Amino acid sequence: MSNFHLLCDPLQNGIVSKLGWRSLTSIQEMTIPEVINGKNLILLAPTAGGKTEAAFFPILDNIHTEGLNGLSVIYVSPIKALLNNQEERLSKLSSFVYRGVFKWHGDISRGEKGKFFKNPSSILMITPESLEVMLMNKKIDKNELFKNVRAIVIDEIHAFAEGERGVHLMAVLERIQGYSKHDIQRVGLSATVGNPEQISEWLQGSSSRQKGVIDPPKENKPKKIEIKYVLEEELATEVFKRAYGRKSLLFSNSRTGAEKVKNELEEKGIESYVHHSSINKYFREVAEEKFKIGKNNIIIATSTLELGIDIGDLDIVLQLDSPYSVSSFLQRMGRTGRRQGSVGHFVFFPTKDEKLVIAIAILNLAMRGWVESVDVSKKSFDLLFHQIIMMSL
Repeated sequence: MSNFHLLCDPLQNGIVSKLGWRSLTSIQEMTIPEVINGKNLILLAPTAGGKTEAAFFPILDNIHTEGLNGLSVIYVSPIKALLNNQEERLSKLSSFVYRGVFKWHGDISRGEKGKFFKNPSSILMITPESLEVMLMNKKIDKNELFKNVRAIVIDEIHAFAEGERGVHLMAVLERIQGYSKHDIQRVGLSATVGNPEQISEWLQGSSSRQKGVIDPPKENKPKKIEIKYVLEEELATEVFKRAYGRKSLLFSNSRTGAEKVKNELEEKGIESYVHHSSINKYFREVAEEKFKIGKNNIIIATSTLELGIDIGDLDIVLQLDSPYSVSSFLQRMGRTGRRQGSVGHFVFFPTKDEKLVIAIAILNLAMRGWVESVDVSKKSFDLLFHQIIMMSL
């Protein structure tokens, strides 16, 4: 029996009439009762597996049935681009229960931020660094702003857990916990991680809630994976053979490599875009939008498109040389084969002997179900001193 019936009527109506869904995914079915019952959770599912909805359907149900007012949910992303990408989705979901969303980052005007403080939306989308800035603002009443914070959702949690940003995030979260009258429910989302139980323990912090990991059985979808050894001067020709007439994504481990391939493919008649952190935000967003509506086109990216930024359905994902990890390969592989009945297609293009060996090893480990563990960072004395200073200002 589906757990759809556990959701409140407005959510049920929105899912059916606005999203047009007739069923829930396995991650959503498994997550809904656990979140409604109050557990802190790590949710594991491939890219486009429905993790965001899995977290937000029951969280929105909770704040609606409990009648919470003001800021109730904080969504934390590791990068600003993911906030921009998720804004429309979260706005639509929250509208089902008559709630609003506010996205906070450096590009948002001071006037808009001031309006948020006067009339807070139910859901705040933000990075840890911006949360810190908010906590430092002496003009706002933090007790009033954060008193009804009921849940925090951390997207791409593996990107935080393995470094000092994770320590910083947990410190900021504990400071917010001090203002909230609730034991804040914590939900982390990830596509690939080898030690979810350890990350669950790390996420728990001072919370007294029960904790758990939701890791549904992997769907055995058909995949086509190639390893094609090429010389550098042959790369553009081999990419052209597979990309022409299709919607393609090529990952490059360097910006110079991305720019070089782009120029060569454009000469061959494929509409090409480059996406990396050195490109102006406006032009990155233009590339994403043009790519979504095109057919015979390719976007060439570094790791900037590895996280959950939506660029639409892809026919094929290509990789110059090899990713640096199994986790990275699985994230990138998850970008293709999303459409019903389609086959995920991924091609490695190693250009050196050692890159060929790495590609074979990564594919072999992935086929065996092995993924790297995240080395959870718990202690950071420089951040300890930083937090002490911030709290004393």
